[in-house]
Amino acid sequence: MSSSLDQTRTVAFHSTMPASKSLLEQLVRFPNAMIVLESTGGYERRLVAELVAAGHRVAVVNPRRVRDFAKALGQLAKTDSIDAHVLALFGDRMQPRESEKSSEKQQELQQLVVRRRQLVVLRTAESNRFEQTTSKFALKAFVKYSLFSTSNALNSTRMIARLIEADV
Repeated sequence: MSSSLDQTRTVAFHSTMPASKSLLEQLVRFPNAMIVLESTGGYERRLVAELVAAGHRVAVVNPRRVRDFAKALGQLAKTDSIDAHVLALFGDRMQPRESEKSSEKQQELQQLVVRRRQLVVLRTAESNRFEQTTSKFALKAFVKYSLFSTSNALNSTRMIARLIEADV
């Protein structure tokens, strides 16, 4: 948002479908507003997609950068209200890059890559536990899970390859 701080507005919403609908309804009054959200490990994706689809300018920022910004301002207290104010100020002063609308294929590819990465991490953790286990029942469960997670990771890899090939 290219405005002075006195024009900055902050509103808190829960991350639910009704709340995002309410937010979209309220934003009709602010068609040129820049909506600044902290990245929350993916929980923000649906809301960002809805906001961008509705024609709003949206920036997803690293929470660490916002926290460092707050510390530089001397703002050490942390409440939802203070966080919202600091986030608005961060957006106003730092002018973060706007999120671009991703195609359905890009979104699918991103989600498949994330899912594959999660499966590999889980498989590695289970493999490490397997090496420390002596129970026959637990060993069988580890082997069963390992086959399942390996199969899912391979399926994700195949789907990623197909999406990439289809786009070339």
